[in-house]
Amino acid sequence: MIKKVFKIILLVWPIVLLLGMCCLSYYQRQQIDRKLLKADGVIWKTGEKQFVVRVHQRKDGEKLYILIKVVGPENKEIYKTNETIDRDMFGGGFVRAVQADKDPEKEIAVWQPRNSYYLDFSDGSVEKLPFDRVPQQVKDLAENWHRYNVMAGITTVILFLFVLCYYILYIIVKGILRLFKRKKLLLPN
Repeated sequence: MIKKVFKIILLVWPIVLLLGMCCLSYYQRQQIDRKLLKADGVIWKTGEKQFVVRVHQRKDGEKLYILIKVVGPENKEIYKTNETIDRDMFGGGFVRAVQADKDPEKEIAVWQPRNSYYLDFSDGSVEKLPFDRVPQQVKDLAENWHRYNVMAGITTVILFLFVLCYYILYIIVKGILRLFKRKKLLLPN
């Protein structure tokens, strides 16, 4: 009985580990997405005037091209910028709405490992500010986004290869043990 339980544990633990890693990554991504909000459609107000943030993304291979526009009353464009996020070699990035300062309006964070900033709205104008001015909590969110959206995929692939190698090794060891058992049974006493 104990031998059977031990065999089952030997067979199941790698799959449980892999599934646990996938579930943890999924859960963490969901938690991060609750705090880093969608930037397209964010509305900024000053007095009676409304300004809308428009974010358009286009993928081309490993590159993500992003156009950010802020449109004011009568569809007048007051701010426009283009960004290119290179997702090759553990890169990546995002454009999201986040609370980065003390005013009630959300800011637009443009984050990537090498070049990050945020857009702040004040009195009808948009200012581009360095990302190092955001609170530590927002910096941690950005790092966690990278960890669970970019690096977790790589970790999962490595873990999958480990599980595959484990089962191959398990089959080889089991086969060798069976051969020794057979030879032992065939040998006269």
